[in-house]
Amino acid sequence: MVSLPISLPKEATIFVKEGDAVKKGQLIAKVEASAEHVIHLAQVLHVSPHKVEDLLLREPGDSLEKGDVIAARKKSFGFSKIKLLSNISGMITRFDRETGDLTVGGEIGDEKEIICPIDGVVQMCNNDQIVIDTNEIVVQGIGGFGKSVQGKIYVLPSVVTPADSQQLMIQLNSSITNKVIMARSLHRDALIKAIGLESLGIIATTILPEDIEYLIQRNMLIPIVLVGEDQVEKLSKKSGKNVYLVGSTNTILFLE
Repeated sequence: MVSLPISLPKEATIFVKEGDAVKKGQLIAKVEASAEHVIHLAQVLHVSPHKVEDLLLREPGDSLEKGDVIAARKKSFGFSKIKLLSNISGMITRFDRETGDLTVGGEIGDEKEIICPIDGVVQMCNNDQIVIDTNEIVVQGIGGFGKSVQGKIYVLPSVVTPADSQQLMIQLNSSITNKVIMARSLHRDALIKAIGLESLGIIATTILPEDIEYLIQRNMLIPIVLVGEDQVEKLSKKSGKNVYLVGSTNTILFLE
């Protein structure tokens, strides 16, 4: 049995409780249309919540435009800084010192239903996430980053036939939009292009730590799961299959 965490926005209305048996396709939470966007700064900056305030460059009442620097911290080594850029426009309405969360008022979004992706039992349920214990088949990766996403796998041709950097960039086209892409090695430019083409998530064998840090700086928090070379052949046969990707636990759950 494995545990599958499903991340929740703070404003979600939850329809299940701990101990409930849930079914695939069941409505478990709903996010009402809201003009507020919450940025989890402690998670993004990889610091404890009580340290976030010292890193903030903006405060409640400040207006934000896309691309504005919200916070910055020095890297562990060297003198360069990690800068967190806003990906929305609006006004900062509040900062929670206990959680390190920053709330920005922006454009009103669409209502979103959160559907259970598997059969299982609710092991934990709070304002941040619903954790479901399940006996479904999973692949455990060797590393990961980001939250969770559901979508169909798109296997890049370079997984089967090696490609140089230029060929890889050509393979990243509109075919990957709204898909979880699978690749071998992805460099920074490839990651940026994949995110720009609205790929839902990434499965790969190699991504440099500094390139993941680059994504963090720019608040480009796409779920990523790293896998071993011994898992590539099995996963490459799953092209077109629906999966649930959890970056925080390095988990790939097959839904069909």
